[in-house]
Amino acid sequence: MPFYHLVVLALATKLSTVAAFRATASSTSQDSQTECISGEHLVYKQNATDGIPPWLTGFINDGALLVSKILGDIYTPKTLLAKKKPLIKVGENVSVHSKEFPVKDRICTLLHRAGQPDGKGETVVQIWKCDADSLLYMLVQRACGSKKYIQSDMVHPQWPELVGMDGNATSVNVSLKIKSYEDYKLNKLWNHYGFHDTLQQMMERYPDHTMFMSGASRGATLSEIIGFRFALAFRNHSLYKMPYVVSTGAYRWTNEIGRNLVNCLLPQHFAHLFLSKPGKNGQPEFDFVSRVPWYSRGFVDMVPSYHIDKTSGVMKPCVPSEGCPGPDLGNMELLHMPQNFKELHKSIQYMHAVKRMMRMNLGLVPAAPDLWANWNPEQCNLCMGIPIDNLRQDSHAASPLVLGCVENDVPMPECDVDTAKVNIQAGGHIGDFYALRGGRVAKRWRGFDEKGERAVAAKNEWKFYMQTWCRRNLWEHKDEINMPLPVNDPLDPFALGENPWAPRFFGLCQLSSPSGERAHFLVMENLLDGFRKASQFDLKVGQTMEPLSQKSIRGVAKSAFQGLLGAVTSTKSNGARLAGYRVWRSKKKVWRTSGKMGSFTRSLESTFDYVFKDRKDMNGRASMSLLTTFIDRLEQMATWWNATGSKSVRCYAASVLFVWEGDFMNGATRAPVLKFIDYAHFHALADHPNWPDDGTAQGVNSALAQLNRLANRSQ
Repeated sequence: MPFYHLVVLALATKLSTVAAFRATASSTSQDSQTECISGEHLVYKQNATDGIPPWLTGFINDGALLVSKILGDIYTPKTLLAKKKPLIKVGENVSVHSKEFPVKDRICTLLHRAGQPDGKGETVVQIWKCDADSLLYMLVQRACGSKKYIQSDMVHPQWPELVGMDGNATSVNVSLKIKSYEDYKLNKLWNHYGFHDTLQQMMERYPDHTMFMSGASRGATLSEIIGFRFALAFRNHSLYKMPYVVSTGAYRWTNEIGRNLVNCLLPQHFAHLFLSKPGKNGQPEFDFVSRVPWYSRGFVDMVPSYHIDKTSGVMKPCVPSEGCPGPDLGNMELLHMPQNFKELHKSIQYMHAVKRMMRMNLGLVPAAPDLWANWNPEQCNLCMGIPIDNLRQDSHAASPLVLGCVENDVPMPECDVDTAKVNIQAGGHIGDFYALRGGRVAKRWRGFDEKGERAVAAKNEWKFYMQTWCRRNLWEHKDEINMPLPVNDPLDPFALGENPWAPRFFGLCQLSSPSGERAHFLVMENLLDGFRKASQFDLKVGQTMEPLSQKSIRGVAKSAFQGLLGAVTSTKSNGARLAGYRVWRSKKKVWRTSGKMGSFTRSLESTFDYVFKDRKDMNGRASMSLLTTFIDRLEQMATWWNATGSKSVRCYAASVLFVWEGDFMNGATRAPVLKFIDYAHFHALADHPNWPDDGTAQGVNSALAQLNRLANRSQ
């Protein structure tokens, strides 16, 4: 629908002086628990806030919704005529495929076109049949021809389907109202173009197929009404199969009676979709078309309805009590409609949104917004629209840790240092870690202390940990927040489960000096907690320098140093090198550490032999159990990095940290730990598409090969 037509529609509705019909129960019209109207075959109920129905998720994942968008946009008369291309002829085939998704290609045949044969001057409806598909796609094209749809008055439809079996008008007939243009257009399709007979022929010719009705903008509105009348007309037919109706970007077209009738006739077969994007103050901004014509004129929202976040591809139920889709459009908002129309109503935006949903649901390589979808720095107090305070576990604490929004002047609790413990680290900068009470550790964070690259790296690490915090806590509260969450998030291995790959993150604290200076710390689980003598092995995997950092003066110097280090260590040949180790020699009761340069210049094979040297003093079962635990964990990481990480992430200067009980002579304590650590240089590949492979997969694979070598030797 052209934007200026929608403006006229909005203004015509807003400025009309015709007496408004107001629904007798307007509050009920916004209630997700709609009651069906009593009457013949109208006994169903529909709950609009049950989450995303499985049938709709199925249509998204198997590509049916994407196919409907391609057929309903690219191959419509309006699009083809605009591009000066010939129309598709009835009986002609087109190929619908996508290189992006593992969904079946389809050869689709145009079965019928309702409307003017040349496709000019009015909206037309096309019916397609695709091979190896049990659906018949009935698709209504966008606005074309008559401008009567800008009228916002409603009429009582004089449809014979609304007349009772005894020939008398039912109560529904006299109380149902629909928008006058849609009534006019549907009657023309139904009678003049014989669409009623066409639909009956399709049922009889393809009894094993189900109608899938859709469209965009005005076509979406008409698809909803056609699905409604189709169900009314044929619900008693012996070959009738309840159609699926999925509209994208429809405007309001009926009153409360019509909405309830649709729910009753199409239970679990109807979905009203529109786009949204993150707005101000954490409240989504919705396609303005979903808010016209006005409630005050008697129009209501169709249910169930769902809005799709165009930036992430996340689909959520539209719940009026949460401000969706919003009040009647205000006069001042008309000034902002052009941008809203461009971003949230055009067909191409729906195409992109459907693809994002497919990427997310199928666990494919996401775009940058998908990888970082759990937390947005611009809406730093929210996790996917949910206030962080609603998710945190320490909300009742006297001084809860800082999460979400961080500024240098934000009040921050003091770190709860456990002075009885000495936290010894195998690698990294000395003095950057403090053991805290409660099995936690504080790691120095320099987001406020440094400038340039170091500050950027620190804030990038904060961004990563906020993503994992939000993902984990959203998942743990999914039953309470009543919001559909994306499945197969790329960061799931780092955030979810009893033993995620990343250390569990809790927030930010500070240590203040007597002089008033403050140092800030990330609070995470203490990976050494619970061991008597925690043996540690910190192995750097992949490249250690970001491509961008090599352009600064400091970066040039560091790059030269890292290049030299790579030349004399195993980084160049294996994609991995020693960062440090601290291993307890159980028999001699002494620590072995990587203090000398000679430790770092060993080959990777020699490093693994030396670090796990004391394994020979364990009994055979304990030795193999230790290696098997690490091998199983690294195999999971290697699989992810090879299949997903290398195609969606660029990660530099990260480490794999091995921790196990060094005092094995006195019995086991806790299970060995293997974590992926150091996320200051963890980026979405989509943010830096030209960056070369980071070598992380190579490094993880090399470490796995060394562990397998040791295990084979033990056997």
